[in-house]
Amino acid sequence: MKKKKDYKRSSYVRALDDVFSHYLRQRYADDDGYVRCYTCDTVLHWTEIQCGHYYSRGAQATRWDEKDCRPQCYSCNVGKNGNYPVFAKRLRQEIGDDGMDELEALSHSTSKFLRPELLQMITYFYSQLRWPEQISKTLARELHQFKVI
Repeated sequence: MKKKKDYKRSSYVRALDDVFSHYLRQRYADDDGYVRCYTCDTVLHWTEIQCGHYYSRGAQATRWDEKDCRPQCYSCNVGKNGNYPVFAKRLRQEIGDDGMDELEALSHSTSKFLRPELLQMITYFYSQLRWPEQISKTLARELHQFKVI
């Protein structure tokens, strides 16, 4: 009997980052695939926008949390380091003070997801994609590797 390949945790994290980014950008897109940058209102196709985080991706507990992430253009996400003042203001308006407090507490918690949990999240976010046929070749390879597709 052939032994199942045991991938490194970092491979699961990379695949989850990719599928979550696809999911989040598609979630906020209109029916034609266009999405507005959360912080500057630039409209781009979901394939040309990024997944911005209020709390850094280093905070594992919020890294794949939908409350922490919004679509952002490259200029805001990278060039303006997340355009934090605008992001913070809009997020507070959207989720309120209690939501911000919950998100902050979560960001300070210690979480290290195990490979089975990561795979479960990968499978879940893939199942939620609006346009799974439009995923990147890299993501398709990763999902095949983990037998998600």
